[in-house]
Amino acid sequence: MATILPDVLLDYQINVENQLPIGVVYVRPRTNLVKYEKEILLGVQPFADVIYLANLNGRIFIKNALVIEHYSTQYKFTIFAKDEISGYPEMITSIENHFQKKFDKMNIIGAFDGMLQLGLTAEELFNTIVDDQDFFKFYGQTIKKIKNHYIVNYNIPAILEKYTPQANIFVIAIRLKDEKTTFKEIDQSIFEKISNDANTPIIDAEKFDNLSWDEKIRRTYHISQNHLKATFDFLDYVFHKNGDNIDIDEVPLSHQLVSKNILTKDQLLRIKDYNLVYIEDQGKKKLINILEEAKGMSQKEILELFKKIIWQ
Repeated sequence: MATILPDVLLDYQINVENQLPIGVVYVRPRTNLVKYEKEILLGVQPFADVIYLANLNGRIFIKNALVIEHYSTQYKFTIFAKDEISGYPEMITSIENHFQKKFDKMNIIGAFDGMLQLGLTAEELFNTIVDDQDFFKFYGQTIKKIKNHYIVNYNIPAILEKYTPQANIFVIAIRLKDEKTTFKEIDQSIFEKISNDANTPIIDAEKFDNLSWDEKIRRTYHISQNHLKATFDFLDYVFHKNGDNIDIDEVPLSHQLVSKNILTKDQLLRIKDYNLVYIEDQGKKKLINILEEAKGMSQKEILELFKKIIWQ
């Protein structure tokens, strides 16, 4: 079988001494037939420099199980559902409080089982709208109640099935021009460029007309949401021309975490693979999803957050 290589148009030049924040933007697989590249680049331009540009064939995602790896924590909860949640009393309490029902009385199942039991396709499960009281976000996971089924991470099957050999994913990596710029500002700039061009429709806009702009656009493209997510996006979606993934030592924030002896490479990869950790918070042990906890934090604050981890 021939080696599948990424089509790297602008190679990433390693410069871990430059501490300006980095991020990743890529189009979703369904948008690969429409040219969004120009609008994404125009939206990014006022706020960041493009430091990597590539087209990734869908076969790369399949060969490397890249999507499963990127969503590894959510995938594990999707597969093991109630059993996985059972290991965390904090989760059980939050779920019971939201749904006002005892955990052991709830038919909590993963999205794949939910499709079978409800007779729904991945897309139908994704598009099923429920009332606010029947939807819950917890520790980076979701539960959608449909009939008497509590479906964990309803979106994972729909995400996975879109990465086919025919998909072609346009990916850019960016370095922000200053530390004050937020990913939200860049996101809104891209959204406005796409919205103003009749040739770049927002995917399924009519189905999600009641959602905020930043939720509505998520089916069209992805942008890193915080500095830690940006680092993990880099490790998954940025490749050298020879097909090798970018290494931890080649990304500024992960380089700092390891070089400052805050944690080892293996420990960081464990957290990337499974985002739930306990930290010490005001003398107490607290469960967090570290990717979610990093929202709104500066890179320096994320370094301090990692110092609080209680290693099991």
